[in-house]
Amino acid sequence: MATDTSTASPSVNGASRVKSSEMIQLLSSIGVEENTATVMVNLHIQGPSKSSDLQKICKLRQPDVSVAINRLNRLNLIEVISNPKKGRGRPSHTYKLTVGLNDAIKPFREQAESQLAILQNQISQVSKVTEVIGD
Repeated sequence: MATDTSTASPSVNGASRVKSSEMIQLLSSIGVEENTATVMVNLHIQGPSKSSDLQKICKLRQPDVSVAINRLNRLNLIEVISNPKKGRGRPSHTYKLTVGLNDAIKPFREQAESQLAILQNQISQVSKVTEVIGD
């Protein structure tokens, strides 16, 4: 799903929105699910946010935000802060990156590098087999 960060808070200038959009595209290009990249980058820019805020900022549906949050949580990249609700109902949560953006992208970068190494090995194997078979 395409992402527009133009609804970001007034403290986020146009240059930051362009760079965040570029970062999301780059992360997607190395295999990070686009919604996960969008939520992660916006948590970095906006700081701690509720799911409803992320839905608005990222222009994503609640289930998409939830899947992204779960992915980031499995990687221990976010802290989930419970906001007790008065009365009945489910408590809301605030989500916060536990590390800086450079550290947050590390597991995704490592996965991409691992996949690249596999591809390079396969390309090498193709070359070797081609030499054996001949032109």
